[in-house]
Amino acid sequence: MRINWGRKSDFMDSFIELKGEFSTTVDDNMGIGYMLTNVVALRDTTASTMCLAVYYILKLPQWAKDFAKSFELRARACLRSGRRYSLPLP
Repeated sequence: MRINWGRKSDFMDSFIELKGEFSTTVDDNMGIGYMLTNVVALRDTTASTMCLAVYYILKLPQWAKDFAKSFELRARACLRSGRRYSLPLP
């Protein structure tokens, strides 16, 4: 039986459920391996994306100006409304 406590399920919830169903196949080492794989994969893609963004912002002056203007407008709007600042997703 899985207790969710009113939150979304995550990777660990799924692993615990699988471990209960397939206790002879799924062990703690397998879960640790899967979690480390996810952390490394997320780190690499995030780093690559950030490097590419910084490269183009530095390489193309107009991009830097547009980025700074967009960032400042969004930050000011959030400060006026009292909301936390977050970057918009594409």
